[in-house]
Amino acid sequence: LTEYFSDSLAAELFCESCSLKGAPLYVEERIERLMQLLQPILPKGESILEICCGSGMATQALIRQGYSPLSMDYDRCDLCLGLKSGFIDPKRCFVLDARLLPCIFPARSFHTVLGFMVGLIDDFNWPLWRDILLKASSLAENRVLFTVYTQKEAELIAKALGGAGWKGKVIDNRDSKGIYDQWAYLAEKQK
Repeated sequence: LTEYFSDSLAAELFCESCSLKGAPLYVEERIERLMQLLQPILPKGESILEICCGSGMATQALIRQGYSPLSMDYDRCDLCLGLKSGFIDPKRCFVLDARLLPCIFPARSFHTVLGFMVGLIDDFNWPLWRDILLKASSLAENRVLFTVYTQKEAELIAKALGGAGWKGKVIDNRDSKGIYDQWAYLAEKQK
């Protein structure tokens, strides 16, 4: 069923016309940096849910390391670009508002839940992002990892998830380019 809807999305059956043409932006340096970040964190063979996957650029870091994440995003156009480019597996992705994930999956359905550059979090939209991250993290059995642009965003996530029983740390992952995944929050569930 997931593959059917993904293939239908890529065939533009849910759109009147596609305004986005060409391949999505893929920054090889970002993918390589994420692989370095992930390699010591994720054990092989774990089930992974990736929220806010966009067109799948960061998903490549997981795929190249042998993982088969279940990836989702709210923006069907971004997901469509990734599908059309062959960077996202149509059997392993879907469009959904992340706040609805607990309606689809029971708690602790995945070993790991992660999201790369989950969004620009500010005072105005923090309640929305807090809800998304708390609901998504409820599906993780072992760990969560969320990357963001600023330290403030990572600290907001740390505070919210700490209150939900996660014990973690804010990771300074800055590089000289200063664009993607500059800060991260990595946490393990307290038993």
